Amino acid sequence: MIDRYLLAGQPDPKVYAFYVGLLSLSLLLIIPFIDFYIPNLFLLGLSFLAGATLIIALFSLYTALEKFEASRIITATGGLIPIFSFILVWALPGGEKVLSLSVVVSFALLVLGSVIITWQRKALFGRSLKLSVLVAIFFALSMYLSKQVYNAVPFLNGLILIRAGSFLVALLFLFNKETREEIFQKQETFDKQTGGLFMVNQAIGGAAVILQNWSIALASISFLPIIHALQGLEYGFIFVLAVLFSSKFPRLLKKDLTKKVIIKKAAGIVLISIGLAVLAL
Repeated sequence: MIDRYLLAGQPDPKVYAFYVGLLSLSLLLIIPFIDFYIPNLFLLGLSFLAGATLIIALFSLYTALEKFEASRIITATGGLIPIFSFILVWALPGGEKVLSLSVVVSFALLVLGSVIITWQRKALFGRSLKLSVLVAIFFALSMYLSKQVYNAVPFLNGLILIRAGSFLVALLFLFNKETREEIFQKQETFDKQTGGLFMVNQAIGGAAVILQNWSIALASISFLPIIHALQGLEYGFIFVLAVLFSSKFPRLLKKDLTKKVIIKKAAGIVLISIGLAVLAL
């Protein structure tokens, strides 16, 4: 929600993605406190690819949020990311064996619940769909590659290497003249208020990224689609937050809270809950 607010009237998506990549370097501060090491060239390249696909996914997402309604992008990417993740796992040699019936059923319920919560017919048509597909492919690919890294190196070691890859790719945005001018020549990309909000948002997002990556490292590869499908819980929280803040920020967060909308959101949350129950049992 904060990303959408900042992108509504502030920097170009390339500038926004650059700053996100730059802040990835903050993880270097923990190196003295862990047993950090550089792995072999293959794992180093794999880490770089995981970080590269992540920053490409973020740039595509920010571009989509700038050009189209957030509801369209959230609806389409929310349904597509877990599907592409499922295809990646299933397409691997032996992939059909690691995907048990309970995982598949839970996955289907979680995705269905997510789609119901965010459903808007117009989100599945038009130019926004192309960007949503791109976002979904790169997010799913980044998660899969990250899992391969975490299988081979300790979690914090892998996380640092992946985010270093994100930073190196973010540097490529500096080849764009307009981006360089936005970053280096203008006095302010953000004013003091939005600059502080950006930093707070990145701290919140950073905590979410670490927790999500930790779940990727802990889970078996068959659970990667489930982790993405749990995005439905995020939509449930977004709905609650939108209701709570709609009076204060009506332009950005206003919701048409009809009885039909409330029933639809509730049905989606119930399906997600059943999906989690199937997974837990």
